Amino acid sequence: MIEFEKKILLTEKEFKKLLELKTEGSECVVQNNYYYDSEDLKMHNSGITCRIREKGGVCLATVKTHKARECDCSIESSKYVGNVHDDSFFADMGIQLQGVLSTRRTILHKQQGIEVVLDQNTYLGTTDYELEIEYNPSMINNVDDILSCLAGFLKSEDCICSKKEFISRTQVCQSKSERFFNYKKSTLPK
Repeated sequence: MIEFEKKILLTEKEFKKLLELKTEGSECVVQNNYYYDSEDLKMHNSGITCRIREKGGVCLATVKTHKARECDCSIESSKYVGNVHDDSFFADMGIQLQGVLSTRRTILHKQQGIEVVLDQNTYLGTTDYELEIEYNPSMINNVDDILSCLAGFLKSEDCICSKKEFISRTQVCQSKSERFFNYKKSTLPK
């Protein structure tokens, strides 16, 4: 499966302000990502994520290659597994559990080909916030319009300095797994 997404790492203030846009029927879900890698984090260093995602009692093991074709694109191979400890999908890879990232996801907008979500991620004793837009490539103009509208809202609320700076963050935002493993590396003894 090929996945297209734009992400922006948010400050807590920006996150809380954007949460005000949720409607009464906005769906909130919790998912846990169990990340696997070798002790030397070889997979992460190669741009590959191995995880088991548990959401609503369903567990999906995935190997994901980041930025495989272009900067918004990742390629995934997945298989449903019995539980979060069923790492058989990774059996021949010589990897083990490295930790868990828990996400509380609020869906702000969903339509055919686009989903706009706010994620609060907790991992390894830290928390971060992000805006994520998953989309079908044919909807890229709509994605740009949504980003512009959200940036305009945050600018009008004095949360950001400029719309341009906010939108430019899509070019530098790391994936959840990148943030998880980079944080893990930063806390390892030298």
